[in-house]
Amino acid sequence: MIRLALLRHGHTGWNRAGRIQGRTDIPLDDDARAGLAALALPMPWDRADLVSSPLSRAAETARLVADRAPKTAPALMEMDWGKWEGLHGV
Repeated sequence: MIRLALLRHGHTGWNRAGRIQGRTDIPLDDDARAGLAALALPMPWDRADLVSSPLSRAAETARLVADRAPKTAPALMEMDWGKWEGLHGV
């Protein structure tokens, strides 16, 4: 059996402002970095393969909680919201 754990990326300035970010490569904010750096993956997940979206917020989240860089896969990239990106959600 394959075991899979998913972790959403940390907050960005756009998340906190309620903006749609999709594929726009908005970085983690300083509060997210500090919070994620204080976390660690529990055993046995600390030895698991890491794969993330190539967007910086996803790869950095994995790096911060696992203390190592993930492999990246374009197939994991967030949805493209086109002209809606950067707009505020309802």
